Amino acid sequence: MNRVSRKTILRAVLCKEWVKLRMLVWVPFFVMIAFLIDTYMRYKGIVALHGASALWLDLIYKQSIAFYKLEWVLIGGGIWFACLQFLPECSHKRLRLLFHIPVSHQLPIYAMLCVGLLVIGVLFLGTFGGFYAILCRFHFPAELYVPMLKTLLPWGLAGSVAYCATAAVIAQTDIVRKLALVFLGYVYISFLSETNGFDAFNDLGWYALSCVPWIFAFEAAALGVKEGRA
Repeated sequence: MNRVSRKTILRAVLCKEWVKLRMLVWVPFFVMIAFLIDTYMRYKGIVALHGASALWLDLIYKQSIAFYKLEWVLIGGGIWFACLQFLPECSHKRLRLLFHIPVSHQLPIYAMLCVGLLVIGVLFLGTFGGFYAILCRFHFPAELYVPMLKTLLPWGLAGSVAYCATAAVIAQTDIVRKLALVFLGYVYISFLSETNGFDAFNDLGWYALSCVPWIFAFEAAALGVKEGRA
């Protein structure tokens, strides 16, 4: 297969992903905006009722995470994007077609995953930027807003794991393996979304590395279709 043909197939895969995502991909972004507004109104309400000092004391000493809903935007967004992409792909044994094109099956598989992870990345950047704007609006010092922003980082990882795990669960045809993937995905997501104050993950790089195998979970599940376990 020559280079031009690979480019043609890649372009076709990307166009197909756009068709699947274009109508409903915006839903998590609208939810994100709604939850950012909710977070802003929570902080503004505390300032209006008790003054700015009460808000600062609450954040410094109690480290109250009033912005916890942003976690569910990222996790729910990952699940949402995976369903939009892979429910149509894996229904009626369409997934078998990936193994009958004149290039390696890895090209379309990882092209699809890259599209989904890119959209999750955009969702995370929007959430991160919006939250940063809120913190700046209340004139928090860097010593306070930096740990608060870092709290969002493991949630971004949790959203990526939710995406990869959901894709693998959809592709997996064996019920026992499907349930195992659901359990493992739940454990990973619960661990990454655990909040014990701001910036609880000091070694986030190691946790990020531990999430890398999830990128290959969909291919592993899809190979079951190729081997006739569908």
